[in-house]
Amino acid sequence: MEANICDQDQAAALRALADEAATYGFALHEMARMRAATSPRRCAAGPAGEGPDDPQRWCNVFVHARQLLGAGGSRVVTPNHDTLYSNAWLDLGQGPLVVEVPDTAGRYYVLGLLDFYTNPFASIGQRSTGTAAGRFVVTPPGWQGPLPQGLPVIAAPTPWVWIIGRILVDGPEDLPAVHALQDGLRLHALDPDQALPRRFDPGPPAMDPQAPDAARFAALVNQALAQNPPPAPERARVARFAALGLGAGLGLPSPAQLALLDQALAGCLARWREASLGRTGPTGWQSLPPLGASFGDDYERRALVALKYIGALDSREALYPMAHHDAQGRPLDGRHAYRLRFAPGALPPARAFWSLTIYDARDCMLVPNAIARYAIGDRTPGLQRDADGGLTLHIQHEAPADPAARANWLPAPAGGFYLCLRAYVPSQDMLDGRYMLPPLERADQASALPLRTGQGAEAIAPGLWLLHGQGQSFVAETSAGLVVVDTGPGGQVTEAMIAALRSCSDAPLHALCYSHGHIGYNAGVPQWLAHARARGEPAPRLIAHRNLPRRYARYRETRALQQHLAEMQFRMAAGSFELALHDPTELFDDSLVIGEGERRVELRWAPAETDDGIAVWCPTQRVLYGGAALLDSIPNIGTPLRTLRDTVRWADTLEALLALAPERVVREFGPTIDGTDAVRKVLGHTARALRWLRAETVRLMNEGLGEREILARMHYPDELFAVPWMRPTYGDPSYIVRDIYRSENGWWDRNPTTLHPAAPAALARAQAEAIADKAAVLAQARSLAERGELQLALHVVDLLALAEGPAPEIAEARALKAGWLRERAEQLRSYVSRSLYLHGAARLEAGAAP
Repeated sequence: MEANICDQDQAAALRALADEAATYGFALHEMARMRAATSPRRCAAGPAGEGPDDPQRWCNVFVHARQLLGAGGSRVVTPNHDTLYSNAWLDLGQGPLVVEVPDTAGRYYVLGLLDFYTNPFASIGQRSTGTAAGRFVVTPPGWQGPLPQGLPVIAAPTPWVWIIGRILVDGPEDLPAVHALQDGLRLHALDPDQALPRRFDPGPPAMDPQAPDAARFAALVNQALAQNPPPAPERARVARFAALGLGAGLGLPSPAQLALLDQALAGCLARWREASLGRTGPTGWQSLPPLGASFGDDYERRALVALKYIGALDSREALYPMAHHDAQGRPLDGRHAYRLRFAPGALPPARAFWSLTIYDARDCMLVPNAIARYAIGDRTPGLQRDADGGLTLHIQHEAPADPAARANWLPAPAGGFYLCLRAYVPSQDMLDGRYMLPPLERADQASALPLRTGQGAEAIAPGLWLLHGQGQSFVAETSAGLVVVDTGPGGQVTEAMIAALRSCSDAPLHALCYSHGHIGYNAGVPQWLAHARARGEPAPRLIAHRNLPRRYARYRETRALQQHLAEMQFRMAAGSFELALHDPTELFDDSLVIGEGERRVELRWAPAETDDGIAVWCPTQRVLYGGAALLDSIPNIGTPLRTLRDTVRWADTLEALLALAPERVVREFGPTIDGTDAVRKVLGHTARALRWLRAETVRLMNEGLGEREILARMHYPDELFAVPWMRPTYGDPSYIVRDIYRSENGWWDRNPTTLHPAAPAALARAQAEAIADKAAVLAQARSLAERGELQLALHVVDLLALAEGPAPEIAEARALKAGWLRERAEQLRSYVSRSLYLHGAARLEAGAAP
């Protein structure tokens, strides 16, 4: 029996080792595969081999792509369509080589240098070395020989180096100029006796990564390890792989070893194809973790990049946010039409260029289409701006009927696809996550909720995690057990949150806390309670602020109203709203401590969006979870369909949280804020902006101005409002002004006629009957719309659209209003504003009363 157990343990250890070896070696295999695929058989020196079956290739020579990549024109997955590639494989085994570059006269270019382990260890180009002509010496590992004076030296970590050059192209007419620059890329040897280029044997035919073959994998990896020894800290790890037949100088593995490798490769590749490299943000875009000059010891990530994005540059050179799903988490599919709208001044902040490229989800390649447009971006000719200066891109299979939309059309395949936004030389805002791409919305079902933040768990600090669901739920592992803040909206989202947490910690649940009392954030309480029961644990504490039960009582009293509000504000289908409220079992007033010593957290009352909001302070890690008080956009004050919110109290809360001197602040929505300076900047700035709004609104009220007059006079200074964390992506600064005004003035608009108004239907009918020339009203409204004054057009057309009756002008007015509401929604940044305009349009189109 003991022998069987030992055999089982040994077999399990070998399987684990095979998985580790496949993960470590995959980047080497892919580099060998790319070297064989991209090194030329023929160059100016002639053919490398004696015949078509001779495997020899040329190295130490540049090979240039002379046309922008199109469908079927790339061997590299997720290729770009903005630059011409220039490719060279350097063999430094006989000594250093000199890379010569021409003067590009300011044109963007980069030569990215990858070692044989796919680390982007260096670059030559606009960002790193400028655009003047130059010569750079690339030396092999440990080079001790003489070097020419005055030339920059780039020390390569491996004897084989892949240079992937990219030179920006501004359309087909620009190709001859770029060809001349490509011809100026040259390689020279320091040793005059060293011949360039040089023939080499790329090794056995590389396997197709979709159909792994362990024998060829082992042969290529063993050859790569012999030619490119691993770094000293990794040699002991690699030596263990000899038990599987992997290592420099080893022959073909045994059948048993090959069987283990086959199994490991199949399992790894299946896992990697489904794996996500980055975190999905609140708008549905997946951002890859920043990549520097090396992957370090993150071999899993290295393998994933090698499989999906081989050749990726240092993040300071380029970022590649991906979208595989729309803003509601549904896979992108050409059966639907999508819109991507950049608000005025909110285009991707790239100092070189940006573009959006589309790929087939099946093979990660460019998609054939009728207009041969594979990417769209800042250099695409003929793009049509929105009336407010924003930019809306249309991603769909069929050409849009509207000419303006067709100008901004990125053709999609008929089936699944994904998008890659390339930002070359991104700004610091983009590198640190402060800039966020807008949501990708389905045009045929524009109902994307802004409240979902993807799925999975994210480590914040030892023992602290975020769970992505409805907002970002916070988890702390205290000495008493796990403290979970917000249980999610229930259903599959909550189940995914529980599973994500259990991939991080097996500690028992101690408490479920309510960050605030808004509907949906704690509908998942029963599922978490069931989870605790299934684990044989006591029921966790259900903790909330003392004001929360009063809010729940209001929601129960106004259940039908909450349904109507959800339909309007969140574009929910009629009847889909569920009021799932689960009362807390324990309440606190100002603060509550859970746990002891270094493993404790403090719950703190943090009134902001609601009067029952809480924050969580982790003093040992100096991490603050701000709950609903901290957003990645302007504070949600004054939402049209909600009760008044106190602007000054929100500012007070931010300043009280700032007084804790946190070093890291986690938000319910948006990226984490790192560093005391950044925390002070964001929280302090937001508080100052809120106090300015209060002071300015009060100043104008004291002048005797009414609400709409104040709105017309308000000018929001850029130094307070033109910053990433004050973007009006959900609320709007004018909402805050209106809340402040109404907190002091009540509901009356100061027109005596409206103090005791007539019934809305009767008033609309009387106004319509008083208009003798209804066609003139419609003509004036159309004229305003044609001049781009949609809001004025809506006011004018309402003279007829709000009325009832058989007059054809009334039906026409409603149809015009529906269309203009949709157009106006496209001009607005605020999610709430867009939702209310679109809800009104949908009602009119369905024949309901306006």
